[in-house]
Amino acid sequence: MRRPHAHLRTMMVAVAFLALALAVVVQSVRLRQAQVREQKIRAEAEHQRARAELRRRQARAILDPMDAGIAELPQRPPVAAPKP
Repeated sequence: MRRPHAHLRTMMVAVAFLALALAVVVQSVRLRQAQVREQKIRAEAEHQRARAELRRRQARAILDPMDAGIAELPQRPPVAAPKP
């Protein structure tokens, strides 16, 4: 029986093809990991934005009545500083 022998070029093409396939798989995994990281960062940013909006509304709820009270005070002309 004749034993099939592989040519060097055929082996090199096969190795190159496997390396290319492995590179595609690795890049796909890295892309997915980056997408997961981005999703986490976006969720955290949205959470912080919602907290900031809540704090802004709480501050407005406190300051608006104070501003209204200040606006209702009678306006007095500014007093000049005494001359030495």
